Amino acid sequence: MQSKHSRKIVLGSVDLVGASMPHDLEIMGQIMNSTETLMIHTEYIKNTPFLWIGLIFRYGLKNETAPHYQRINKKYGELPLALELDIRVLLTADETDPLLLKDLLEIATLDSLIHAGRKYNLKIQGLLERRSRLGKFPEWDPAMDDFPELLAQRYKASLPLLH
Repeated sequence: MQSKHSRKIVLGSVDLVGASMPHDLEIMGQIMNSTETLMIHTEYIKNTPFLWIGLIFRYGLKNETAPHYQRINKKYGELPLALELDIRVLLTADETDPLLLKDLLEIATLDSLIHAGRKYNLKIQGLLERRSRLGKFPEWDPAMDDFPELLAQRYKASLPLLH
């Protein structure tokens, strides 16, 4: 296997419903950098049957908790994963609080990596520690159309109490 780049994680997105966000690409770049550093530091990516993970967010109308897997690309070393996320939640976060959008995309990234880590018996403790500082990905509520602040309130209510 020979990767065409040195990244350990690459994030991307595909729109399933005809919507777009102005902040997601910039935020995905930030998440890629911080998550890659964590993956290397905690040896998550050491002794794996793949060289890197490609995670595609599918912007749709539901939130999936487990990623879809494709076969490892034996030529380039990619483990392709995909996860559908509710675009209504993401759009509301993008419009009202890009830092909330960052948390939501980071939750989806970490949850996918942890799932893959369990499948391939990788060192996930560092990812679990980072994930424990984040809240729950909120479900869409039609009331959020009229009261977008409900999204942030529900997310903040799900955050763990830090001692």
